[in-house]
Amino acid sequence: LKEGQNSARQADTNSLKYAIVDMIRLQFPKSPALCSLDRKNKALRGFRNDLTGELLCPTTLDWSDDSMWEKLHAAPNLASTMSWPRFFYPKDRYNPTDIAEGLL
Repeated sequence: LKEGQNSARQADTNSLKYAIVDMIRLQFPKSPALCSLDRKNKALRGFRNDLTGELLCPTTLDWSDDSMWEKLHAAPNLASTMSWPRFFYPKDRYNPTDIAEGLL
């Protein structure tokens, strides 16, 4: 029974990963970063891709800073579980004094 649960969870997780890439393609159809965004190749996602990196970047950090990618790779703890990624706040509506404001 446990093996069946684990298998179902893995299938759900894999389909979700593909669905997220598809959703990003629909939401940002003109982004130049889409050409390197592949549903099956995880190596070119996350902070390695300009678009997904910006979406995952904590709201407290400035993704437009050219060195941010390097900072996030050198110190991955900058993006901790306590950080709110930008994709939770459409159109950069993050308010540091009220994190609930603009939150999806």
